[in-house]
Order: sequence, then C-alpha cells, then structure tokens
Amino acid sequence: MTKRSYFISALFLFSIVSLVVVSSCGPGGDDTPEPQADPDLHSGYATDEIKQTHVYGTDPCPQPITTKLKIYCFDGNAFTECSADSVSIEGHSDGINIKFINGKKFVRLTTSEAPTEATLEFTCGIAKSFTQTYTLHLFKNGNPVGTETVKVVVTVEGN
Repeated sequence: MTKRSYFISALFLFSIVSLVVVSSCGPGGDDTPEPQADPDLHSGYATDEIKQTHVYGTDPCPQPITTKLKIYCFDGNAFTECSADSVSIEGHSDGINIKFINGKKFVRLTTSEAPTEATLEFTCGIAKSFTQTYTLHLFKNGNPVGTETVKVVVTVEGN
C-alpha cells in the first residue's frame, strides 16, 4: 500500500470513528422530545382561528396563507361517524380569497377522519392589519346541522 492510499484510508477510518464518538456524546438522560399538541384537534367541526403575517416589500402579493382551513364531517375530537356531509362558507373580504378545491365556497365533506380543506390567500387588497370572520354552515342530507365561525387574523407589517 502506498503512503498516499494508507493516509487516505487512515483519514477515512478516523472520520468514521469520530462520527460515532461525537454522536454518542452529549447530555445524559432522556433525549426524547416533549410531545407537542396535535394541531388537528378541534372542539367543533372546523379550525377556530387562522393567523397570517404579511410584510409589504418582502412577501409576494397575492400571498398564499400557509394554514389551511380544515373542516371535518364530525363534531369534536373523536371520529365515530359523520354528522355532516357538506359545508358552505359565508363571508367576504377584499383582503382574503377563500375557496375549496372545486373553486367554490361550498363542498361535500370527506366521509372519514380526514379533513376537507379550504385554501386562503391574502390579496393585498387591505393595506393594514385586520380580522375577518367567516361563518360555516354545515348540512346533512340537505338539512342544517350547525354553524361555526372561523376567525382569520392578518397582520400587515412594513407599510
């Protein structure tokens, strides 16, 4: 073995050993992260509040709101069966566009634990911070089963 290949092999071995030693070092005790609250838990049918910050001159206009409005076919945290099969959204703001995947403000809900999502977009149509409240009307077989409100809080900075 030449000196050069011996040096490269030794360097490689040293790197592997160092990596193993360094990864096994550290503070003692349990390194298990603290459990985080489940962001999908809900007390009713839908997300209660969505917050967004927009920085003029930095963020794009229009700006997609990263948090989606999630609506479930059941009321509460445990899925047993669907008590709603469709939803419509009431409310308008020059600062926010809101719609379901079908492009409308009403949709049939999924019939599982998975939420139906509505996307939101800050339009830059309002130049200062504001709060918009939307009302969700939930139906089962064409009959109303409940209403809920969703608050969207937009903080506008840099203007």
